[in-house]
Amino acid sequence: PAPAAPPPPPVPLLNPDLSKTEMEVRLASAVLGGAVGSSVSCYAVFRWSLPAPGSGVAKHGFVSGAGEPVTVTTEAVPAGSRCPAWGHSGRVALGTDPRRSRSAVRHFSTGEGRSGRVEVWGAAAGMNKFLGGKDELLGAGEVKVSALVGAATASEQVALADAKGRGAGTVDVTLRVRYAIGTATEPAAAASRSASAGVRREGAGGGSRRGGGGGGAKGGAGAGGGPAVPTLSEAARAAAAMVAAEEEDDMGYASSIVSYNVLGAELEELSNMRSALEAKGAIIPTTFEGRHQALEFRQEMLQIQVDTGQLSLEAYLDQLRAAVAKEKARFAQLKVAAKEGAGALVTKAAIRANKRAQTMQQEIDEAMAAG
Repeated sequence: PAPAAPPPPPVPLLNPDLSKTEMEVRLASAVLGGAVGSSVSCYAVFRWSLPAPGSGVAKHGFVSGAGEPVTVTTEAVPAGSRCPAWGHSGRVALGTDPRRSRSAVRHFSTGEGRSGRVEVWGAAAGMNKFLGGKDELLGAGEVKVSALVGAATASEQVALADAKGRGAGTVDVTLRVRYAIGTATEPAAAASRSASAGVRREGAGGGSRRGGGGGGAKGGAGAGGGPAVPTLSEAARAAAAMVAAEEEDDMGYASSIVSYNVLGAELEELSNMRSALEAKGAIIPTTFEGRHQALEFRQEMLQIQVDTGQLSLEAYLDQLRAAVAKEKARFAQLKVAAKEGAGALVTKAAIRANKRAQTMQQEIDEAMAAG
């Protein structure tokens, strides 16, 4: 039997202590410039902007209370040897789960929310405070909030500059969300769906919401009490369950694709299928829209990662090479299952895996030829 295809990478669930609708800001410590006296007490402030009222992001329900600035402030601690340590964490309410929202991805990656600001202040004290003295801004710097697109945790040592643009030290900032911005389904939920699909497929031979009936075709007793035909092998049943689960999860399906060209090809295929149905006067299945939106969303995410420098050409080609090997192994597995009679969905999935491998290999070859 052909080797089983490796499982798809899990959705990054790195911070289960956070809810889906919050971002944690950690202001750990700083190393300040020589102009700061050791007796000065310092505190840090993180500032970030939620979408403005009426903006596209707010309109789509990304946050509640949109337009309010976000601040997270530490307590004031003695600067000591110019190395104040706060170890402070604060949580920002986002209002909704941003994983599936294109507007959220735009806000975090290319909109106003792509960066925040961290400031370190010297607190007025003693006679200075008594006489109305104000806190002094010691330094400020930009925090790359956009790093959360594709990662659930982003740590950065932010360079600080004073009011005259001179170096004023550094501050350690960590941002965390439950899931990397733009990811899709919880691994536990995906596993549960896969198991359920396997039971349905093995027990009833039912079809998917997309593919019509006849899924497990050769298993079980014949209609009307006829003799039972040979059952599928364990590998074939597993392949059928895997394909059925993929068909039920549009975002998970799209997130598993790492090639811009493959996404484009599958979007074009969906559009052609829709046009053919419309030409016949047939009803367009409601599932088309969900799959189309998921593929467009994934394609846009890839483009954002390139535009923001998070995905280099070399890294992109590396992930294509890994995906080619994966799709070839998947094709071999599904081809065997299809020959056993695992159903039309498995046959279509095998053809799709072969097409994906060819498309990505062509993409790699063209990039290498272009230098």
